[in-house]
Amino acid sequence: MRVRRSNLACGAVFTGVGLFFGINALLGLPIGHAAAMGPGYFPIVLGTILCALGTGIALAGEDHEAPALPPISWRAIILVTGAALFFGMTVRGLGMAPSLLIATFMAAMATGQLTPRNASFLSIVLTLFNIGIFVFALRLPYAIIGPWLGF
Repeated sequence: MRVRRSNLACGAVFTGVGLFFGINALLGLPIGHAAAMGPGYFPIVLGTILCALGTGIALAGEDHEAPALPPISWRAIILVTGAALFFGMTVRGLGMAPSLLIATFMAAMATGQLTPRNASFLSIVLTLFNIGIFVFALRLPYAIIGPWLGF
């Protein structure tokens, strides 16, 4: 069996990180048990999972013809990242409704498969849904319209 070097390297990194954190937790922290977990319990469990994943990745990487990767969609990367940044930076100033409306419109336009009309409808529905959940149902203290708009 021939294993690709990239899979072997990735598996080795996962296994190495898992061993490092698992052994550090085992040697330096009280472990406890499932009912009363100590501070070392979770790192040991995660280290074990990482070791298993690393071994699986290394062994599953048999050398075969890999499908070609599609081209990178820069439009989607820029619009989705921009939508998250826009929402985070304007939710307090503009309020939840305008920030969410614009951010969801930006994210909806990222694929290029929606028309502006459909993206607008989706944005309105998602904005109303989120306001209903977060402001009215959960009663979180978000301003629907913020101070930047003068209301």
